[in-house]
Formats: sequence, structure tokens, C-alpha cells
Amino acid sequence: MTELPETMEDIVKFALQLEQDGLQMYRNFAQKSKDAFGKKTFEGLAEDEMQHMELLRKVYGKCGIKEVEEIVAKSKDEPVRQRFKTIFQQAGEEAHKRTEANPSDTEAMRVAMEFEKRGYDLYNEAQQKAKGDIERTAFKHLTLMEKHHYELLQETFEYLNDTGNWFMKNEGWMFEGG
Repeated sequence: MTELPETMEDIVKFALQLEQDGLQMYRNFAQKSKDAFGKKTFEGLAEDEMQHMELLRKVYGKCGIKEVEEIVAKSKDEPVRQRFKTIFQQAGEEAHKRTEANPSDTEAMRVAMEFEKRGYDLYNEAQQKAKGDIERTAFKHLTLMEKHHYELLQETFEYLNDTGNWFMKNEGWMFEGG
């Protein structure tokens, strides 16, 4: 595990770089994805990374707690299951036409899950080190968001790898035999 810098200013700079790396990674994965559902998932995560960077810039700029709370409030914090369904609907018919997982998409999901786990661990530690309400609020929110990202990626990974069983498990879909 990567060790956090000592000062809060350096932690925020480090976190900003982490989010920038995530933004580039998700844009790259979205561009290369052969699956409409995977593409929409990565595009949504890229948008979230931009929101995270905005939040961290506010913390770094030493703004007030109200500004940080406003960013947290407007941030996407819908339940993972709802977000998954929203992405599924956005992917439209292409999501229904899938036949098998593309190895590059599933590998991208694995890499992304590791990235989100690392982010979760780092933000959780930063939250523990935070001395002020602004930092604590921001890192608590980022910890929760990284957890939600991981869960969304895990759900998407399961869907991409075994669509039929995913539908039976999550939607209760059963096929009738003759």
C-alpha cells in the first residue's frame, strides 16, 4: 500500500494526482471498450473523478466548510444498484445484445477495481489523519464514493462475465423450458 504524505497539503496534492490518473484511465478505458455498457460505466466514473478533483481543489484552496458541503451534496451518491440500472438503460439495446465478455473489458474492470480499492484505502487513512472539519468531510465523502465505485465496477464485472446468471441472480429472470 502507498504511504500517505505527512502534511495535509501534500495529501491533497497526492489525492488530486490520484484523481487525475483515474480520469485519464477511465477516459482511456471508455474509448477502448467494445461493450456499450462498459463504455457507459467508464464514462460515468470519469465524470465522478472530475467532481472529486473539484472537491479536492476546494480543500486545497482552503475554502469554507459550506463550499465543501455543497460539492458533496451535488455529487452523485445514488445507490449502486440504481446507478447500475441507469447506466444499463443508457447503454440501451446494445447492452441487451451482448453475447460474451470481451477480455480487454473485463481486464479493464479488474484494473479499475484495484484502483478504486487503493483510493478507498488512501482516503480512509486521510480521513483519519484529518484535523479539520473541511478535510474530514471531504475525505469521508471520497472514501464513500470510492467504495461505491468499487461496488459498481464489481457489479459490472459480474454482468460482463456472466450476463445470464447476473440477470437470474439480480432481476429474478427465469427462462421457461418446453
